[in-house]
Amino acid sequence: MQLLLRKCTLNERGETELSDIELSADQITFGSAPDCDVQLLGENIRARHALLRISRGAARIEAARGCELSYNGGAVARAQLRGGDTLEFGAHRLQVMDAPAGFDLALQWWPGEVDGRLLAQAYRTSLRDTGLRPRLVAWTLAIVVLLLAGAAPVASYWLRQHAGAPSATAPGAAPNPPLVQRADSLWLSGPLHAAHQVALGGRCEGCHQTPFRQVTDDACRGCHKNVADHVDGAHPQHALIAGLHCQNCHKEHNEPETLVLRADSLCVDCHRERQTPVRGFAAGAHPELHPSLLTPAVQRLPDRFEVRWRSERPAEPKENSHLRFSHAAHLDAAKMRAQNKGEPLSCSSCHTLAPDKEHFVPITMEKSCSRCHDLSFDPRQPQKQLPHGDPAAVYDMLEGYFLGRSFGVNKNIADDGGPARRLPAHAAADDSCRGDAACARAKAARETERQFTQRGCVTCHVGETFGGSDPRTRWQVLPVRLTRDFYPDAHFNHAVHIGAGSAQGDAACVGCHRANTSRVSSDVLMPDLKTCLQCHGDAHAAQSFPLQCVSCHAYHPAAAAGRKGSNRVEF
Repeated sequence: MQLLLRKCTLNERGETELSDIELSADQITFGSAPDCDVQLLGENIRARHALLRISRGAARIEAARGCELSYNGGAVARAQLRGGDTLEFGAHRLQVMDAPAGFDLALQWWPGEVDGRLLAQAYRTSLRDTGLRPRLVAWTLAIVVLLLAGAAPVASYWLRQHAGAPSATAPGAAPNPPLVQRADSLWLSGPLHAAHQVALGGRCEGCHQTPFRQVTDDACRGCHKNVADHVDGAHPQHALIAGLHCQNCHKEHNEPETLVLRADSLCVDCHRERQTPVRGFAAGAHPELHPSLLTPAVQRLPDRFEVRWRSERPAEPKENSHLRFSHAAHLDAAKMRAQNKGEPLSCSSCHTLAPDKEHFVPITMEKSCSRCHDLSFDPRQPQKQLPHGDPAAVYDMLEGYFLGRSFGVNKNIADDGGPARRLPAHAAADDSCRGDAACARAKAARETERQFTQRGCVTCHVGETFGGSDPRTRWQVLPVRLTRDFYPDAHFNHAVHIGAGSAQGDAACVGCHRANTSRVSSDVLMPDLKTCLQCHGDAHAAQSFPLQCVSCHAYHPAAAAGRKGSNRVEF
């Protein structure tokens, strides 16, 4: 079962912020217990209050024995969930919304405020009720605390660092006694983040390399080796962040247990003073979006064209991928249909979302285009296909084909010298070359030239030619490079956006990418800032989902962290 839980909370300015939680399990548990899939605290909420599962294609929720559910304002023991239904658990309210593609159910969750007095009353007691004298207990506990929280951690550190005690992590070494090994955990000022807990296993010296000294940046980089600085050290503006340390933004042993600050002030305090100021995500507060494009530099050498690519952000973006393509024609049902089923093409016919939910699987001739476009060259024998990607191999294949016909190897077509058929949109058939090798090679050369100048390869590709008469080396198809990531400094979740509104299918795609009106491959179909602001902003408003800076941008360069990988794909 795939559940999308959209949590609605208020920030320090009283504005609503949305955060999506994806849950995947055979069944989802609701209750106050910490190990529940959705933990809900409050009065009259049991440890295991309700169970959600998919049964017979429908989402059903069932209350635990002795519990009731508030379903659409009434008390029930079980219910089948439909769009718009409302569930209430104490002060918490959950409403069923339309599930995006890839999810079985989507719930919007408004957490309720929990009165701390209710929790305190449940555990309230008095020392006098035990018969102990408060002063005696206070002195006794003070001495115990000093021994445990002072002497034990100091002894543990001294044994590990100065007495040569074997480390619990050394290969083949016996672990320290549990009391010594865990004594320093008594000094924890708050919970350790779960990721650090798993990586360090409770070994404080993994970060705190020197007692009573703040954790250094080198200690952080010892594990986070691929995390780059926000500004490269050679950049003139690196001095602006030179005084910042990891702990300035990433606070450990604090509650709530989070290591990433999401406040916009972390970004705009610096970027509002830059050459291109940023004050938020709104009209006039955020610069226009400028896509990063690949620009080819073609150099003609005596025997080949050499192409080098560089990434640029031009003022007027035009893509030069060396590919000829029309999105509008492919989305026109009157012109294009799927070859196998005869159905109109859609965006998903060619574009498949990658597992990272941000990019798409690279489009290639073999995996994408060949399903509808073959490389046949003779309508009388369509099963004969030209090779893809090598002009010399194209001529070799054509030469072998026409030689075979000339000397009677291809039995499917007889060159009897009779009148040749002329098919629509094709040139008239050449005269017979029976037994004439030179004639067959001339045919192959003419067909090669047609492929690179009139039809065939030149339909989709940009070809260049050299002087000379050798058809094997005369042509070169310039390599195709498709930009995989137009905004390498930002991240975007397509899975959340596809089907998020009322638009579905192609309508959801062309709502941001105007592919249905694009007739040339140089069009950059990326949305502009105005398109994004139709649904997003930095403050909550009707029909708007507020965004923070970190919703799209990361402080540390993503490419250096290995998240993006290569931005280039070759056709």
